[in-house]
Amino acid sequence: MALSGHPEGFSLFGARAYINVPDDGSVIAADIDQGRQLARWPTGLHRLNFPLAVDPSGKSLTIAYRPPAALATIDTASGSTVLVRSACGDADDLFFVASHILLVCGAGHVDVIAADGESERVQPAGGARTGLYVPELDRLFVAVPARGRSAAVWVLKLNFPRDRH
Repeated sequence: MALSGHPEGFSLFGARAYINVPDDGSVIAADIDQGRQLARWPTGLHRLNFPLAVDPSGKSLTIAYRPPAALATIDTASGSTVLVRSACGDADDLFFVASHILLVCGAGHVDVIAADGESERVQPAGGARTGLYVPELDRLFVAVPARGRSAAVWVLKLNFPRDRH
């Protein structure tokens, strides 16, 4: 499927793909079985939309923007932005874990954001930015670059209640 610019973060939900295209400031909703675009949602004044994740219900997706830094929730039925809140300015990865969002930030921390907006910051190491959440292991892996130390992959165990369905 041709896109209007370089794709960045994307997420799958059934036959749907949601794709961030920061080159043209948009999010694309696509049907991957048919290989066609269903919708294009402009991001407006928010740009550099890199990480994206669909919530477990498939009813919304969350995107992290860089300048201006924000975390936005978008309704997947309409493409409407339903919530915008502050976020780190260099978000690189984003994951849903039960009712929490894990936001991996390039400044070397992970923000754990609860559904009520409360957040906690975990500081693995400066420069850590690439992450992978593995549900089967209930762990977040974060890549830490060599900056005056050896490069590493940190393994973080999450300590908050999770839904198990």
